[in-house]
Amino acid sequence: MNIAFSTALALGAGLLLNFLVLVPLIVFSYRRSGGFSRARFLG
Repeated sequence: MNIAFSTALALGAGLLLNFLVLVPLIVFSYRRSGGFSRARFLG
């Protein structure tokens, strides 16, 4: 296996794991703070 390829694969897996962990946390915090208020989101 190529070193560059395995490095890219590890980075991709890390990003995917971060994404899978962060998205539910963001959704949960939005729901806790009062739901998806578009006016509040836009400022």
